[in-house]
Amino acid sequence: MSDTTVRVAAVQMDVELGNNAGNRKRILDKLSETAGNGAQLVVFPEAAFGGYCFSSLSDSEPFAESADGETAQRFSERCQELGVTGV
Repeated sequence: MSDTTVRVAAVQMDVELGNNAGNRKRILDKLSETAGNGAQLVVFPEAAFGGYCFSSLSDSEPFAESADGETAQRFSERCQELGVTGV
């Protein structure tokens, strides 16, 4: 068995509730920053795109995106461009 080193970045960030576009920009910027610092795996907070402190399901629904929506596509594209895995 060979030793393999994977450089991991855990991103701690303020997620702005319901601000998908702003959160997406911060996430894409953090991907670039961490990749530039050598990270190969970049881990973001749970529900980083839209937030996770909504009062109810109905409050969150206007901010929901499909799994293949704009945010997911741009996240995936940026990861591919940078050669990193993001979760």
